[in-house]
Amino acid sequence: MMQNKITLHGVDVKFPPVCLVCRAPAQKKFNIDRTFSYGKASMTVTIPIPLCEQHHTLAVTPSSTEKMVGRIGLILGVLSGAGAAYTLWNMWSKNPNNSQITLILMSGFFGISALIIMWSIFSFWLAPMFGSKEAKAVRNVMKISRFWPAKYDLQLEFTDPETAQLVASANSENLLKIE
Repeated sequence: MMQNKITLHGVDVKFPPVCLVCRAPAQKKFNIDRTFSYGKASMTVTIPIPLCEQHHTLAVTPSSTEKMVGRIGLILGVLSGAGAAYTLWNMWSKNPNNSQITLILMSGFFGISALIIMWSIFSFWLAPMFGSKEAKAVRNVMKISRFWPAKYDLQLEFTDPETAQLVASANSENLLKIE
């Protein structure tokens, strides 16, 4: 059975100078990142992986459906932000003790917050789900499975066991385990 998970000490991962998808000479880097939360603290681990020009283009170029979902998120964000600002303005303006500047600032703040939240949900969470199969395959060629901040150990999972072996060989001095 071939292993496709490796555990390394440290986040400075070395890669062979080949595309992790097709093994052609690598020309560009694509960042794979994951945020880990530990109580009140969090840490984002970012690892630039080597890709050939074709696979890098696939990874960074959103499909037409991804773009459409992003636009829908922006439209819904503007509508929800405007709706929140208008509703709060109407609700708060009934109190004669509220100043106009406070009403404008508070309703504007909540309106912009609603816009950003809705747009972020659509753009960063929903839209990538609608990527092409090829783009998803490239983006998921390697995943950051686990990170232990006390030990500074990192577990990477690869879709291809041969790629895992290549990366393990390039990081032999920091390799802790191959699963």
